Amino acid sequence: MRFSQLVFNNSPWWIVLALLAGLIYAFILYSKKGPWGPGLEKILFAIRTIVVTILILLLINPLIKTIENTTVPPKAVIVVDNSQSLTESLNQSQLNDGLNNIKQLTSQLTDKGFDVVVRDLNSEIELDSIRFNNQSTDISKVLKTIETTYDEGDLSLCLLLSDGIYNLGSSPDYHNYSFPIYTMGIGDSIPKKDIILKNVRYNKVVTKGNKFPVTVDVVHNGFEKTPITVNLALNGDKIDSKTIRFDSNLNIETLEFLVDVEASGLNRFQISTPVLPNEQVNSNNRKDIYVDIIDNKDKILLIGSAPHPDIKALKQAIEKSKNFEFVNYIPGVTKIDEEVFGVAIAHQPFSNNRQTDQFIQKLIEAKTPIWYILGSRSNLNTFNRTNNVLDVQQVRGQSDKVSPVLNESFSKFKLADAEADELDDFPPIRVPYGNYQFKTPNEVLLTQRIGSIESLKPLLVVSNELETKEAVLLGTGIWQWRIQEIVKSEDSKSFDTWVSKLIQYLNTKEDRKKFRFYTSSDEYSDSESVVFETEAYNNIYEKIYDVPVEISIVNELGESTRYSYVTNESNSTYKLGALKPGAYTYTATAVINGKRESVIGGFTVVELQIETVNLTADFNLLRRLSKQSGGTFNLIDNPGNDLDQLQAQGFLFSEESLSPLYHLKWILFLLVGLVSIEWFSRKYAGGY
Repeated sequence: MRFSQLVFNNSPWWIVLALLAGLIYAFILYSKKGPWGPGLEKILFAIRTIVVTILILLLINPLIKTIENTTVPPKAVIVVDNSQSLTESLNQSQLNDGLNNIKQLTSQLTDKGFDVVVRDLNSEIELDSIRFNNQSTDISKVLKTIETTYDEGDLSLCLLLSDGIYNLGSSPDYHNYSFPIYTMGIGDSIPKKDIILKNVRYNKVVTKGNKFPVTVDVVHNGFEKTPITVNLALNGDKIDSKTIRFDSNLNIETLEFLVDVEASGLNRFQISTPVLPNEQVNSNNRKDIYVDIIDNKDKILLIGSAPHPDIKALKQAIEKSKNFEFVNYIPGVTKIDEEVFGVAIAHQPFSNNRQTDQFIQKLIEAKTPIWYILGSRSNLNTFNRTNNVLDVQQVRGQSDKVSPVLNESFSKFKLADAEADELDDFPPIRVPYGNYQFKTPNEVLLTQRIGSIESLKPLLVVSNELETKEAVLLGTGIWQWRIQEIVKSEDSKSFDTWVSKLIQYLNTKEDRKKFRFYTSSDEYSDSESVVFETEAYNNIYEKIYDVPVEISIVNELGESTRYSYVTNESNSTYKLGALKPGAYTYTATAVINGKRESVIGGFTVVELQIETVNLTADFNLLRRLSKQSGGTFNLIDNPGNDLDQLQAQGFLFSEESLSPLYHLKWILFLLVGLVSIEWFSRKYAGGY
């Protein structure tokens, strides 16, 4: 429905003045008798009055205010939990019955006037195309996605069909949603007779010749007093086994295997139990893991003057890489043997601790790459004399609280957009206030932001042309960055990535190869895409593009698959679809400046089995979720009449617009028409 009204920038009395001017003009024009009769004269008088009035109004330029009201039908979103756990606990007939009930509810809501959208855990989808094959369940994520997709008040209700089992993200009933959630329970809430292998703990990378533990939690439902054998196999050959018997009051036991493997490279271990009589689910009786046996690992030393939360944060980030071993040395707290280290992290160096200062000096003499992390204990005068990157002149002991800002032109390594965005939300840390003078060519990874003001002052600097690489971080407290990311994103990927990449850069000897090819990760799940990164350089080591790359990927069976692509400036990555679980090797070749270059590497793909760990439906979670949000819970085979009683109430949206009067086209046609009628009538009557 549309409403329009005339709006004046000045007084609306201008309408009266315009009409009065039109009357006066017409009176003067037609005060003398013409060759037309009294009737025609009145018509011509009225036409001239209207024309003059409209012309004056156009000069005054009033505005036309238009208000258009639109009624939008209420929206309802139906979410179907398409996770694999449902196919493990229900047969296809039961799943089809559940989908048919959802179809009926969809039809009922549509008939009531709701605008119904159907989606699974990942995206909008047609109900008939839903397949229960999702390898993980994050109910909280899909509900938050719905909440951010629709403005507050736009969504009338959400209908969730689920078994209530989630294995990723936070519990969905921890969040207060702005729309009612009606839940439909599907699945079996009675525990099945089952043996479950879960929570396998092991080292992904082991130094050759060292024994290492592999532990696994064995869980049972309904097999008290039954002997259960757990086997451990290496590359298909059984190497150990253990037998356990559960007491009636215990349903979980942890087994540990101590493994000694001499073969270098990726080794596949399989932990399994035989399928027992009357066991209803057997897909969770096996776990595959891959362990990389390497000759040695680079040791990353962190030397500090005192214990600090930063040390734990850095340790957790560095140990995620299979290539590094973290060593912590705090004089008087921990001990250390004289060793060769790939990189040293000096935390709050030069803090008047003689042992620490002497050890740092030994590292410098051994040409060990060092990452300095300055703190309130650091003696800046000693630091300025020792390091080769930065000179810090602090003003009267003052400090600033600054937040990190990523320097997008930093070229030593790159962070993904999502990882870079996380940096903007990291809390501030305290750094020396004063002047900074660069000693040697360098690149700044992070700059300082004070409040909302971004400055060019460095926060994290990396040396550029030194024989031994160095880096300087001007403040402590980065443990807060990791905690902040975990609270916000439920992981610490961004923090761990930039720390790991910085350590890798410092640890890497200058690579003068003109073709570099590597995977974005050492390990993928069978639901992830495998991503390759490519770098190509010319004779003066400038990056070049439009290079054809050939890739050969070989699985454990020796089967080879070939791929090819061409790099370009906007994208130097190549993404494969998800691969089957196993260990893979790859060979990438490219012709650079007329010479054939090649790179060899490997990666593993592991099976994501989290959907088979728990198959007992959690209807209590669904009940809590509905109660907190203002909806109701029902079983899918007994949906009740809650949705039948819902009334579709549309939303009224008003849109207001202002436009000048001369934008109305009919005004022009009206003026032309009136003037033409007046002119023709005067001529026809013999006037001029």
